[in-house]
Amino acid sequence: MKVKWHLVGILPALAVCASAFAGDIQPPPFYGTKGFNFSGGTGTALTVTILKNGRMVVKRYGTNGENVEYEGPYQNPVKVSDGSVSYQFTQNEAYLREDGELAIGCLDEGKPCVSELYDVDSVPRSMPSMQPESGNFIISKERNKALGDVTDVIILAKFSEVTVTDISINRGNCPLLSYGSVIKKPISPVTMKFGQSIVVGAGAFCNPLEVTVTTNQNTYTVEFPH
Repeated sequence: MKVKWHLVGILPALAVCASAFAGDIQPPPFYGTKGFNFSGGTGTALTVTILKNGRMVVKRYGTNGENVEYEGPYQNPVKVSDGSVSYQFTQNEAYLREDGELAIGCLDEGKPCVSELYDVDSVPRSMPSMQPESGNFIISKERNKALGDVTDVIILAKFSEVTVTDISINRGNCPLLSYGSVIKKPISPVTMKFGQSIVVGAGAFCNPLEVTVTTNQNTYTVEFPH
């Protein structure tokens, strides 16, 4: 079985938009994790994760690390901070509200605070010690909250263009997973451009200590701290 790799930023939308009528039962506009940034600068990135079990997490990624702004039952809009600020989501956009009104001037003076939502699998990292660089890739790892005992490995390209032909975790001792299913080798090659990422899961209860990425140009290996 060949598994189609997914590039961050081009995943399909998964759900319908919420109803516009107050009082209706509103289904989530999507499931999974999406990123947004009202100010467009560094240290102001946010993510929202909506799970099919009815839970929701909103995180902010600042210069000093990540902070959870909300974690609990799904709600839209979702109140953060002291409750005077809230985020509202559609399928493709996030809106910043203050005291119930659409905020103005986050990016451009006089314009509403609206951000495009972009698809991500795991997002922006604020853990330098967990992001070894091979010189041409930045590779990080993160526990997959949906699958619990699976760790995701995120491979970010710094090439203008490169084709990944193989990935090995812990010298082949960890099976590769995609959406919980084992990836059979040889894997299907995937072409990446600068700033694009691919995500692969390490088999259940497997802690990635070494990741090797083979490309059409060379082989790159990184090690994580034990």
